[in-house]
Amino acid sequence: FYVDSTGQHGWAVALGEGTIRNCIWSRYNTNLTTTASTARNAISCFNGETSTNNLVPYFGTVTPNMNDYGNYPAAAVAYYYDHIGNVIHTTPAGWFLPSAGQLRILFANLPQIENTLHILQNIGILVDTFDGTGSESAYWSSTAYNTNNAWTVTTDGELKSDPKGSGAHRVRSIRNF
Repeated sequence: FYVDSTGQHGWAVALGEGTIRNCIWSRYNTNLTTTASTARNAISCFNGETSTNNLVPYFGTVTPNMNDYGNYPAAAVAYYYDHIGNVIHTTPAGWFLPSAGQLRILFANLPQIENTLHILQNIGILVDTFDGTGSESAYWSSTAYNTNNAWTVTTDGELKSDPKGSGAHRVRSIRNF
């Protein structure tokens, strides 16, 4: 969904959201990532991989429990995502929770991404499209707002700070190439 000026590097978006749909940002009030206390600072944050790598060791691995979806930390779900749309338990595959700035770029390119996902869906590849609008389409970023809140970004580009431990939002992994 993004290619840098060299044309050789950028970010790829996961085809699906994985088996765990609504996650908290963290179980604890932590401040393990760079904080961005204003929307202007948040949209200029592009350190999703670093933030995810800082968060995951603190939260550990993800073991899916059908009755406990809302208690999974978003960074761990993104980190252990695999390309088939499941959460893996042992080895990460290079995916991470995007920063607020990375999500804004992703959603700015959403029409093209959605067209590609529909084409893949039509030839039988399992994908998840970006459904919903407004608050029901909010995705966690790896960007903390402060000790208690983190930034979410909706598919229409709206930034909002939400409580890390109680807001259940979606996760879409990205990776570098």
